[in-house]
Amino acid sequence: MPAMLLYDEACRFAGLMIKRVTIIFTLILCCANFLHAQGKMNLKIVCTDKGNEAFKALISETTDFSSANEIKEFLHNQYLPKLWSNGYLSASIDSMQIQNMQLVAYLFLGEQYYWGEIKLDSSFNNILAKTPTKILPAKGTVLQSSSIAELVNSLLNQLEENGYPFASIKDRKSTRLN
Repeated sequence: MPAMLLYDEACRFAGLMIKRVTIIFTLILCCANFLHAQGKMNLKIVCTDKGNEAFKALISETTDFSSANEIKEFLHNQYLPKLWSNGYLSASIDSMQIQNMQLVAYLFLGEQYYWGEIKLDSSFNNILAKTPTKILPAKGTVLQSSSIAELVNSLLNQLEENGYPFASIKDRKSTRLN
């Protein structure tokens, strides 16, 4: 009989240990999920000049990040360059605030810019007529910051190839047309 009591006592002790381990494991799992959720940050972009629907059609917004620094890198290395390549050359993030695991970025979108008319000196038109490729962008196409540099480099290359190795390009008069 004493052996039976020991056996019953051991079974009851084992049952209590299993319950304790289960409870502890459940607590650890819940804490891990809570801590993992705590590490995620959301990004909310507020357009200050055109309303929030204006920029949503341009670029899909990634919303879950692991830290505020990751969000800042995304905004400066991916989001803004995409806006600039779509002709929004004055787009900028004016300020940011962290509120309850959410980073709110205030975006100034600005106007979308397009190529206008480019007037060249008549002597330069003769050089352009000799080139088989089209150098000047079409009027009305979206203006990108990279395309300005490409245009300047192309024009300077054409000048250099046609006997003007020391040519430079200066903006004498720039006008804005609506």
